[in-house]
Amino acid sequence: MYVHRRLAAIDPEYRRRSRQLELEIRRFITRYRAQGLRTGVVRIPVVVHVIWNTSAQNISDAQIQSQLNVLNADFRRNNSDAGSVPMAFSGVATDARIEFALAVRDPNCAATTAITRTNTAITGFTGITASDERMKSTASGGHDPWDVTKYLNMWVVNYTD
Repeated sequence: MYVHRRLAAIDPEYRRRSRQLELEIRRFITRYRAQGLRTGVVRIPVVVHVIWNTSAQNISDAQIQSQLNVLNADFRRNNSDAGSVPMAFSGVATDARIEFALAVRDPNCAATTAITRTNTAITGFTGITASDERMKSTASGGHDPWDVTKYLNMWVVNYTD
C-alpha cells in the first residue's frame, strides 16, 4: 500500500490507470453479479523469488508450497477457521474460485519449478515504513519479475523493520 500511495501521489498516469481499472471492475461486477457466469476455478500461475543473504533465509520448496496451500484454502474458503468469519462479513464470505499454483513453464516456455533463488549481499530490506523495492531488480541485488501479465510474482525477503 505504501508503494500504491506513493505512486498515486506522484504519477498522474498511475492514478488514471488505477481509476480506470477500478471502474472496469465495478462495471464487470454490476454486469455479472446475478448471473453467476463463472463456474470454474481460475488458476493463477505463480513464481516465487527467494532473495536470501543467510542460509536460514533460503526457505525450502516445501515451505513455499505449504504457504501456497494456505493461500488456496483461504481463497477457496476451505481454511480451518472459515466458520469464524466476523458477522459483518458473513453475508459475503464465499469461495472465490481462485487458486494459485507454481507455474510449470518459464517466460521462455521451458519447464520450471517457478522458484528462483538469488543470493544477495543485502542483509535486510525495509518495507513497512519505506518503499524498498531492491528485491524486484537483479541490478539492485534482487531478481527481476517475470512477465506480470502472465505470472503473479512473489518475493520472499528478510525484512528488518
